Amino acid sequence: MHYMTVTECRVSLGRMQDFVSQVQQWEQDAWASSQAPEFHGVYLQEADPSRVLLVTQFTSREAAEAFATSGLTARFRERVVNCTETPPGEPEGFDLFYASLADGSRVVFGQDG
Repeated sequence: MHYMTVTECRVSLGRMQDFVSQVQQWEQDAWASSQAPEFHGVYLQEADPSRVLLVTQFTSREAAEAFATSGLTARFRERVVNCTETPPGEPEGFDLFYASLADGSRVVFGQDG
């Protein structure tokens, strides 16, 4: 079953460019890893762009755990902590329960997908 981790932080004033650069450098390492995630996204809140939500999706909980044991999750925190006024918290994990595509061609409901 797909698994997603979500982490929230607040980027310090004037540090967004550094933050994005550090995230992109980390992503290069993550994509090169044999435990690479399926997706990684950085979301900003329009009303308060310093508030950031980081979303990383894996094929399974086991894949996420393998990724974490590779040290890449800790390395991410080390890279971005200097750019934040509120350091990233520990990633919260979520198992996929339900998903669908806009064209209706695929629906996942509590199963591997």
